[in-house]
Amino acid sequence: MPLIRRIPKRGFNALFKSGYQVINIESLNRFDNNSTVGPAEFKKAGLIGSTNEPVKILGTGKIAKVLTVKADKFSDSAKKALEAAGSKAEYLAK
Repeated sequence: MPLIRRIPKRGFNALFKSGYQVINIESLNRFDNNSTVGPAEFKKAGLIGSTNEPVKILGTGKIAKVLTVKADKFSDSAKKALEAAGSKAEYLAK
């Protein structure tokens, strides 16, 4: 039996997959009230590793401050939670 047929096959790996750096909204409580936060501020706070990769905000937790949050993508629960707290969700231009 040839070697290529003996080795187990493990599925498909996308060559150009886009992974998001995720941030929960409870982590946004560390920023000052009425401030605008984006990838540069997330990097300074240690929430993300790189400003070159896209950022997604998830809706886990509660937010107690009014912020303007700039990110590449928002989950539906994150948008609802931000709007309920009086915050704004803005998409970054690509």
